[in-house]
Amino acid sequence: MFAFQGKAFFVDLLLGIMYCDLPTAATATGASVVEYHFIPLPHANPVDLKWDKAKPEDMGALYPDRTMRCVGGAIKLVCIDRTPPRRYGDSELTVWSLDPDLSKKHWQKERGFPVRDIRRLQSFSDPHSLPFTEPKCPVLMRDGTLCLLLPNKRRRIEDSLDDFICNIDLNSMSILWSGRIRGYRYDEPAMLPSDFLQEALSSRSTQEPVVQHLY
Repeated sequence: MFAFQGKAFFVDLLLGIMYCDLPTAATATGASVVEYHFIPLPHANPVDLKWDKAKPEDMGALYPDRTMRCVGGAIKLVCIDRTPPRRYGDSELTVWSLDPDLSKKHWQKERGFPVRDIRRLQSFSDPHSLPFTEPKCPVLMRDGTLCLLLPNKRRRIEDSLDDFICNIDLNSMSILWSGRIRGYRYDEPAMLPSDFLQEALSSRSTQEPVVQHLY
C-alpha cells in the first residue's frame, strides 16, 4: 500500500492495483461509498504460481520475485520470471512503468534482460567479490536503482554462511555497491484475503454497488 499524487494504492502482486482518491477516502463516513478503480498487471507478466494459492499456509517458503513502488514520479513494477521451462540462470528480469494517465491502464516495458547478464558485470568477474546465484527479493530504491539479494549456496539450511546484496544502476548496468549480510530477518509478505479484489471486480462487472472498508 502506498500514496501517490493524491491517491491511495493497494497492490496485489498477482492481480494488479486498486486505487481511490485520498480526499474521498479520508472524508467518507460509514454510509459513504468509496469509488475504487482497478489496473491489472501487464498482460505479458507471467503467472506466478507461488502467489496463486487458496491459503497462505499452502504457499510454502516464498521468496518474492516482484516489487512495486513510486520512482521518479512514476509507478514501476519489477518482475523476475522463473516460469518453466526456464533453467537455473535463465530467469528474466523485467521493469515496467505505469502510464501517468491511470485511465489508460497501460504498462510500458522499460527494459528486460536475462539475470545471467548480471554475471558479466565487473564485480562478478572478481573471484573474491560477488558469487553468482539466482537473485531474489528485488527492491527498487528511490533513485531508481535496484537492490537484489544473492543467497549463498548452502548444503544445509542451517549452514552459517554470508549472503550477499548488490545495488545495480539499471541505466548503465553497473554495480554501485555490494556487501555481505548475515543474521538478517526475512519477513514473508503480509497476506490479505485474495477475494478482496476479485469480489470488487465481479461486483463492478454486474454493475452492483459495493462498499469496501479497509483498516
